[in-house]
Amino acid sequence: MCIRDSDSYIVSNVGIDSQGNAGNIDITTDSLSLTGGRIETVVNRTSGGGIGSTVSPGKGNGGDITIKARDIVITGAPFTLPIVGEGEKTFYSGSQINSSISRGTTGIAGDINITADNNLTLSNKSSLSSVLDLGATGRGGNIEIIASSLSLDNGVRVRTTTYGKGEQNSNELTGNGGNIKITVTGKATIARDSFIESNVESGGKGNGGNIDLTANSLSLTGGSAITSLIKGTSVDGTIVIPPSEGNGGDITINTHEITLDGFSEQSSTISQINTSVYQDAIGKAGEINIK
Repeated sequence: MCIRDSDSYIVSNVGIDSQGNAGNIDITTDSLSLTGGRIETVVNRTSGGGIGSTVSPGKGNGGDITIKARDIVITGAPFTLPIVGEGEKTFYSGSQINSSISRGTTGIAGDINITADNNLTLSNKSSLSSVLDLGATGRGGNIEIIASSLSLDNGVRVRTTTYGKGEQNSNELTGNGGNIKITVTGKATIARDSFIESNVESGGKGNGGNIDLTANSLSLTGGSAITSLIKGTSVDGTIVIPPSEGNGGDITINTHEITLDGFSEQSSTISQINTSVYQDAIGKAGEINIK
């Protein structure tokens, strides 16, 4: 099964200004190749209107995405642009598998479950994400990956991130990011500025999800990272976004061999496993357990 370029996609969404649940997406195939396309279930935002608007915000739950195949390749579609002094340079439009609750809406994001009997490869700015967006109410979905080998390379993101807030009329802080569970019987390689992350971003109120990775061996190189961060104040143009509030998730790694080496030439950050609370954020960092 092949899905190519940014105009190719499989989606099950709750439309703008709509209320209801998105359906599940279930794919079983011998092999899957996703190049620049997307597979998603999203509860979309309201069309807006500002103060006094009579438009109801979008509301509903995202559907689950389940993919089972022998081999799965998820990569970005290349394109070139002229750069002054450098000639033509290659960039990538990353593929996306996404289950999210959009800005200003209410709901629970669906889970993403991916099983590759042999190899799962993500590369070139591609992403697996379940996000509770800024101003959204609810909680993010979980991501689970099962594979014989796993390769994340060149700007890949596997993330369950919350920018949002807790469910209304709830006594609990439930604007939480989902958990990430990765089980690899062989080698897991995370390279060239690729991340596995469950962060509470600026403006978010909730807890980061836990990250649980099991592999025979694990390699993080080229500024790649596994993180659970509670972010501080940030600025988006002229808008100041307040610090986040919540606790970071725990990172648990079960492996016989682990390697951390190198740094990112783009961001100058080192390869790392990190749970932190940023300056002026409110909360407690999660624990790191390597077994």
